[in-house]
Amino acid sequence: MSCSYPLGRLVLAWAHMRGLTRKDLGHRLGYSTPVKAFRRLDDCLDRNSASRALLTRLAALLDIPVPILVDGQRAGELLDESQVREAAAECDRRSRASFEPHLWREHQRRWATSTFTVVH
Repeated sequence: MSCSYPLGRLVLAWAHMRGLTRKDLGHRLGYSTPVKAFRRLDDCLDRNSASRALLTRLAALLDIPVPILVDGQRAGELLDESQVREAAAECDRRSRASFEPHLWREHQRRWATSTFTVVH
């Protein structure tokens, strides 16, 4: 299973080099239940949401410097921010393209004026 975030891809690549699966990672991280281990790893790898403690444990388990994992997480956050900006821009473009004014007012002035209309 591939991950869409840099942190997840990095961790899974290092785990693969060491012959570990996600299940092995969860077991070796020391969580009390397999379900809890799965949730923490899922948050970390697939949602780019990892605590500093989890990053430290992963770094120790995979023999990776902690700053590399922190940088991977930050890269994922930047990816999220750019995706949010692109989605907002696309939404704005769609709403501008579909805009149809409800009222047209023609006048003789050349410059725009503000108009206040009350409909009862």
